[in-house]
Amino acid sequence: MNIHYVPNDPRASAYSKPREQAPRKDRPAGRARFNLGTIPPAKVYPANSDGALAWQTREAAFAAVEMFEGLHGPVNRWARAPNRKVLDLVRDSGEDINAYYDGYSVSFYHQPVGSQVKFSGASADIVSHEVGHALLDTIRPELWDSPFPEVAAFHEAFGDCIAMLTEIADKDMRKDLVKVIHRRNFIETFGEDLSWTVLKVKGATWNASKPRQARNKFQWALPSTLPADGRGGVLINEPHSFGQVFTGCFYDLLALSFANGAKNEAALWTAASSVARALFAAAKAAAITPRFYQAIGRAMALQDTSVAGIQREAVRKAFENHGIALGSAAAAVPRATVAGNKLRRGAVSSPALMSSTAADLRARLGAGHGTKLRVRSVELGQKRFVEASHERRIDLTGLASYLKGVSASGSEPVLVAPVRGAMAIMSSMPDANATHDEVHAFVKGLVARGEIAHVRNKSGAVGGRRSAVASASSTTSLATHRVVKQRGEATLQRVRFACGCCSGR
Repeated sequence: MNIHYVPNDPRASAYSKPREQAPRKDRPAGRARFNLGTIPPAKVYPANSDGALAWQTREAAFAAVEMFEGLHGPVNRWARAPNRKVLDLVRDSGEDINAYYDGYSVSFYHQPVGSQVKFSGASADIVSHEVGHALLDTIRPELWDSPFPEVAAFHEAFGDCIAMLTEIADKDMRKDLVKVIHRRNFIETFGEDLSWTVLKVKGATWNASKPRQARNKFQWALPSTLPADGRGGVLINEPHSFGQVFTGCFYDLLALSFANGAKNEAALWTAASSVARALFAAAKAAAITPRFYQAIGRAMALQDTSVAGIQREAVRKAFENHGIALGSAAAAVPRATVAGNKLRRGAVSSPALMSSTAADLRARLGAGHGTKLRVRSVELGQKRFVEASHERRIDLTGLASYLKGVSASGSEPVLVAPVRGAMAIMSSMPDANATHDEVHAFVKGLVARGEIAHVRNKSGAVGGRRSAVASASSTTSLATHRVVKQRGEATLQRVRFACGCCSGR
């Protein structure tokens, strides 16, 4: 039996009406899948019914994962669900203007607006965005808990990129997009229906009352210099809003790549596929630093190893359009020697540092004696390096009364590699002051928006994952972070990425 599916947002300028189609096949055996709950039989259901919503959310989630797998490879496990094979898909979690990914689920909500009821799961944009969080979590789980503003904003931007790519993967939509890619169009505007709901319920002073745009002219700025809030369409220090700087880079790169070839839907998919693969590779490789956008851009540029360097130049131009200078393509070059002369196991694919190398790096990073360094292999431009990093604990005392004695950890990475019988540092050294400032800028934003749950139980930790927010004295219905105690220390911990952005004022 066929179903109805809306391949775009219900308020988008095109492809916003239901079309009849066969449902996608169930996920193949052995692949990561979704727990859909009780889902009615496949057939055409009335608009706004539970049956229509059930099949809409299923199709949108499946479409996003299938697009990703076609370009990146099979998704066999989720990043942090108790059963790594299964991620809950909750099509209606209750009343709110929201949607979220919390590692256990992708969950959606409904909101009455006058005589209407709006469902966030009815938007293919919103569903594929939340699934995008889950997909990024599978390839780079370390990004989950980073307290750097650009890392959190990149997570939101990645979700928007997945939403755009999922729609570009639809051949009918792609055929029409060819004609309008260089002007305002139906895929680069995101979550129109959710923003309309915010506008009607909250008003135009709320930042989320205007849809996000990938085709934009936003310029990068230090997040700490941006306002914590602002009217719809204003760039602010909030992950969804600031993420538009990166989606602007991504969209410009897509348009520039398409401009270099034939002007048909096949050429558009070729361009989108190339840009997407560069994005996915960069998301895995880029060092987690305060200037994460620049790190991602450089890693994307290094994916092009052709003599002509056409995509590399397009990446440079796209990021430059939004005020991000990528600098030399030689992003990893010898800068200084460090103790040791080889990797302990002698292979970059499974790296381990000599004890003398680790000790030297700890001293240079200002890490305590015996501090464990996280070591991983990194590929940039078909060259392999070793990234060693430590977590600098930043005291949050003074940012809010409930943050007294609470800390958050900022990553400080450095690249090293064997060079002519010695070990060499291949990147700039982290700046501890920058780590401190970026973490504080991020947490100040959370505090301003009331996004930190901090009610503790007798053991010192917020309750289980479902009760963590319900019991919290934050001002949002769904906080993104909570204060917990780990090994006797109070720390800030992420619990979800939520799309009810700026709803805590």
